[in-house]
Amino acid sequence: MTGCAECYGTFKGFYPRIVEPDFEVLHITEVIEDLLRSGKLKPRKNLKMKVTYHDPCLLGRLSEPYIPWSGEIKAYGYHDPPKQWRRGTKGIYEAPRRVLRAVPGIELIEMTRNEENAFCCGGGGGVPAAFPDFALWTAEERVAEARSTGAEAIVSTCPLCQSNFEKAVGTGKAGIRYHDLCEIVVRAL
Repeated sequence: MTGCAECYGTFKGFYPRIVEPDFEVLHITEVIEDLLRSGKLKPRKNLKMKVTYHDPCLLGRLSEPYIPWSGEIKAYGYHDPPKQWRRGTKGIYEAPRRVLRAVPGIELIEMTRNEENAFCCGGGGGVPAAFPDFALWTAEERVAEARSTGAEAIVSTCPLCQSNFEKAVGTGKAGIRYHDLCEIVVRAL
C-alpha cells in the first residue's frame, strides 16, 4: 500500500515492464474506500467545505497496468502484431471521489479537465528541478482552473502535487487552499 501516487504508478505501470511483481499494489484511497464501505471507518465531523479533486498523473492515466508487446514497428507506426494501447481510462479515478463524497459536509465540484484528461500539476518527473519556472506556471494554471469551480480547496493524493500546489497557493493570493485527501479524512474522524 502506498500513499504516494508516484509510487503507485511506478509499482503498477513501470516495474512490470522489468519483472512481474508477486504482490498486490494498492493506493491509500482504495484502502480508505474499502474501510468506509465495510463500516470500519466512519467520518463524523461535518467539514462544510467545497473542494475540487485533482487527478495525479501516476494515480490516474499513467497507472494503468503494463500490457506486454513484442513485435515490429513498421512504416507509419504500424505495429505487427497490433499493439494494445493504454489510453488512461483504467486509472484510479472513482476511489478518491467516493472517499470525498463520504465525508460529511464535503461538496465535490469537478474541474473541466479531470480523470484521464486532467491537466498535470507540473510537480512530477523531475520537472521542478529541471524547469522550476515551468513547474510553477503549470501549478498556477491548474490552481486557476480549480479556483474557477468556486471551490475553497484543491484536494489531491500525491506528495509531488502537494509540493507544487503549495508553492502556487503559498502566498495566499491564489484564493484557494491545498489539502491532501488523507488529511481531509483524518479531520472528519
